[in-house]
Amino acid sequence: MFNTDQHHINSSLRENIVEHLFVGAALRLLWQNGVVNVEILRSEFDAYGYDLVITAGQLVRHIQLKAGTKLKPISVSRLLAEKPSGCIVYIEVNDRLDLGPYYVFSSDAGERLPDISKFKTTKRATANSNGDKPLRAGHVDVPTSKFEIYQTLAELLSYLLSRELQPPCQTIPLTRLGQRKPSSRSIARKRKSALRRLPILTSDDEAERFLETEDLSEYDLSNFQPFTFLFEKSR
Repeated sequence: MFNTDQHHINSSLRENIVEHLFVGAALRLLWQNGVVNVEILRSEFDAYGYDLVITAGQLVRHIQLKAGTKLKPISVSRLLAEKPSGCIVYIEVNDRLDLGPYYVFSSDAGERLPDISKFKTTKRATANSNGDKPLRAGHVDVPTSKFEIYQTLAELLSYLLSRELQPPCQTIPLTRLGQRKPSSRSIARKRKSALRRLPILTSDDEAERFLETEDLSEYDLSNFQPFTFLFEKSR
């Protein structure tokens, strides 16, 4: 049975699955558009700030690929800014790992990343023995406001490869024909069931890290109870 905590606990596995799905879907869409001279190469390790390389003729794009249920500031290696046509692609996924929409931080094909020198230097997710989170000098956080959204894979690849691609024809499954419109009550139940359960946090450091990296709107807080606090003025 699917557990919504998988998104948090097995995020690395999720990103590997999404990467394979993205590569397959991209190559299939290119095939359907008659484009067969595009290569997609995978990096064995993330030492230079990218996960995939897409080549199309003289165009070479180095792509840092990220995935999640909601866009957050993305840590990017300063080395990626040195690559021609470097870019960040964030893929939003749901519990079934359906892909899209897509968020992109990039310049046009043939140009380097926009200036990242003024962005905040990334902090490590875990604290050291002194309780401090050291800076990662080679990385900066790209704000969510700097990303452009593309709703479909065809729109994304058209931009990345600087060529017009047509989306595949959409068909309606027979099982969906004649279905009743779901009631507002059933929609509310589904929405609540889709919320994630809060993980058990055993220390202040874990709680702080959780609040910094997670969106509480994705979690079921229906059992929370309000409390009132009174503060006395110091004399």
